[in-house]
Amino acid sequence: MENVYNIRLKKNLYYVLPDSARNNVDTVINKGEVAVIIHLYYEDTVNQYFNYICNIPMNIDVYISVSEEKTKLRIEENIERHHLQNCKIIEKKNRGRDISALLVACREIAMQYEYICFLHDKKEKNEYIKAFTEEWISLMWENTIASEEFIYNIKDVFEKHEDIGILTVPEPFGMRENGAFDNTWYMNFEKTVSLANMLKLDCDLNEACPPITLGTAFWAKTKALEKLLAYSWKYEDFTEEPLPNDGTINHAVERIIAYVAQDAGYNIGTVRTIKCAEKHICIMQHLLRIAFERMSLLGIYNIEDAINYERRKETYYSFFQKYENVYLYGAGEMGERTLHFLKLLGLQPKIFLVTSDAVGFSELGGVPIKELEQVELSEKVGIIITVGMKYKDEIIGLLKKRGFHNYIWMREGENMEKNM
Repeated sequence: MENVYNIRLKKNLYYVLPDSARNNVDTVINKGEVAVIIHLYYEDTVNQYFNYICNIPMNIDVYISVSEEKTKLRIEENIERHHLQNCKIIEKKNRGRDISALLVACREIAMQYEYICFLHDKKEKNEYIKAFTEEWISLMWENTIASEEFIYNIKDVFEKHEDIGILTVPEPFGMRENGAFDNTWYMNFEKTVSLANMLKLDCDLNEACPPITLGTAFWAKTKALEKLLAYSWKYEDFTEEPLPNDGTINHAVERIIAYVAQDAGYNIGTVRTIKCAEKHICIMQHLLRIAFERMSLLGIYNIEDAINYERRKETYYSFFQKYENVYLYGAGEMGERTLHFLKLLGLQPKIFLVTSDAVGFSELGGVPIKELEQVELSEKVGIIITVGMKYKDEIIGLLKKRGFHNYIWMREGENMEKNM
């Protein structure tokens, strides 16, 4: 069994859907088939969320849980103002926040439907990450109920892909918070493992693979969440307020959702609107350019270098331990990059080898350059071939002609080949 993070990557379970047109005009949402469950706590932002709630088709039942009287009154005002006859208010205790809204107040409701969507409000009082929180709110709501057309397109994905049980929103990222680029287990891995054991899940929980359901905003086939919803949750199962920022049962439930679906035999996809995808592609390309500029200082020049970083280190360390003298064959760009990487590791090759003296200079990075015919190749010598594919076989042929086999070859952006 593979981890859900790796499955999503391998199968490319990312769905970019339009929010202004239906992908399939024949997609039908029947009354009583789909429910949207929403938890709203903050009275002053209720109007903001009703801009989204109004996008939900009238044939979908909407349940809004609330624990504060002032918030409830504001919700009632919005329901009346927008003539939303499909909305119903569910009162809950002020404990467990959005997670208890789903698993206690609305648990039995959710189990009556074939599909559910879950959302909640969010507020950050810390000005330092306020802008990030606002972006995260937009990320959650835009990529779940951006429009009526988008909701129908969500249903279409579920119908076309029987293996998909969860469509979650993208992991968030911002200037100061990087959920999309970080391993976001934080203090929650062991607690999530305990929760998986309690629910008797058969899944691949791996601390090295980040969780992919962050924010607790998603669409789901209810069967995919059966074990989570079937458990008899109580408000007392959740931490009392004030809720810590990390390490609670709430944070574990947030991360367990994908693994509950995996146990039920489903895959987990990530969904976003076209507008969101366009924005993210633009930002991520910019961020990658900046990141690789910085990483080049560490000898990482491309994606394969980043993926194989530890393996390259181990191979070079092993190679330098095995041979008393290590030469680099090829004094071009790849040779220069390899030398830079070796120096970062505290490794110093003796010389650069070239087939002829056509390079026009006698040293590179403080390492002397010599022609192959000028050096003696013994069993104490190991050679790292630092040229591209075009000249690799030619150099290997020259070395074998001299009866020499103590070499390895690494091309930028490709896997390592050994002949040791």
